[in-house]
Amino acid sequence: MNGYLQDCYSSSWNYGDTRAIVTHEIDFADSIVHGEFLNFYKPALDRMKFADGAIPVYDFPVNLVLGIWAVPMYLLGGSEYNASMTVKTIYGKSLFFFAFLLCTFLVYKICRELELDEDRSLWGAFIYFTSTMAINSICLIGNCDALGAALTLPAILAYIRKKDLQCFLWFMIAFPFKQHAAFIYLPLLLLRNKNIFRVAGRFIVMIVFNTICNIPYMYAPEFLFTKNNFSKFMFSKLVEIKIPFLADAVPIFVVLYGLLCVYCYMHEYPQDKHEQNSLTLIIASLGIGITLSTIKVHNQWFLQLVPYLAIACVYYGKAFKDVMMFETIGGISLLGYQYLYLNLNYSTWHAIDMLMYKLLINPADVNASAKFPMENGLASGLSELTISGMKDGFGAVYVVCMIALIFMLCKPKNVDTQSRINIRPYALTRMFMNFAMCYVPLMKLVIEVLR
Repeated sequence: MNGYLQDCYSSSWNYGDTRAIVTHEIDFADSIVHGEFLNFYKPALDRMKFADGAIPVYDFPVNLVLGIWAVPMYLLGGSEYNASMTVKTIYGKSLFFFAFLLCTFLVYKICRELELDEDRSLWGAFIYFTSTMAINSICLIGNCDALGAALTLPAILAYIRKKDLQCFLWFMIAFPFKQHAAFIYLPLLLLRNKNIFRVAGRFIVMIVFNTICNIPYMYAPEFLFTKNNFSKFMFSKLVEIKIPFLADAVPIFVVLYGLLCVYCYMHEYPQDKHEQNSLTLIIASLGIGITLSTIKVHNQWFLQLVPYLAIACVYYGKAFKDVMMFETIGGISLLGYQYLYLNLNYSTWHAIDMLMYKLLINPADVNASAKFPMENGLASGLSELTISGMKDGFGAVYVVCMIALIFMLCKPKNVDTQSRINIRPYALTRMFMNFAMCYVPLMKLVIEVLR
């Protein structure tokens, strides 16, 4: 049932990034079919006015995957993209849902590798599949982060199996699919490998690999323009939020992430297998969690944190109820914060010409779209003071829940892989709570139609 609901949800929302990505998918598919993929960036930039001003900022491997996926769509429907072409949009988003399903399977595989039984492993996958931030990132926003997650999780699986070379190769492949993988890999590598030169060497290889992947475009001015601007933008995000230091301030991300790396370098790798596994989970969670919580990020990026929290819910059997409770409350609070912080991202305008819109709106009403202006966000009608207060409240609850989870995950004694625990009632209750929160944008659409 939850898969069906997610399909309907994904088919009913056409976020701006989705339109841009589907546009780039079609452009690259056109380049592949005509054997001219080296010319991709110029037509993509020329199309900017059709894609909400969005430009293709992804590295070549990402665009290649997008383009290959879009070849059937291109062959069946031609190269033209229009925001009203619902089928093309849904097909374009289906790549991310496919990656989502792959991540769900990998969560199950990691649970099995952690010596959890079949039942608890399946529930771990279910908890991931019904997470608020996973549903929001994949089904509503629809972005490339799922591709990076689908390549990072095999690396975590290899790390747990102590197949270091295989782990490194997976992280290296995942690196071009947005660089989130690096923030997970560095502390994990320092935890097991104390040779700084070897650690630095591996990251140099990752950067060189990414550079080699982009060689086809290195002399294309359009590519250099987009990548340089995007790199500067992302670096500014990393150092934007600061804490006071003497007469100046320092980036909070650098301080906290640096402390995590120092801890991993100084901490002796445990001999006990359960301690190794629990430390892997907590370090991976902290690596990406610190990154996402201390820089100004896009809401869909939190997808990268979800697998580790889902696995922790079933791995920490002695604290199962508490871990599940704080993960659920934290996820709902984070989504509430995102609804208010990125108010216009969840405007009902993004549902125009998608499945739910077509079911609710009379096709003969040619002026129906005028009822849903872009400015009609989730918080429209609320005062700035109310929005600010609610946002701060949601954000504070999320931070408290994450800190509580950190305390619980840092206690290896909470690990229990053998006892029988009744997960079903908690997982199903969580699913209905999460779906109710995730469906708020479409509920608003229904309310607007019925007025």
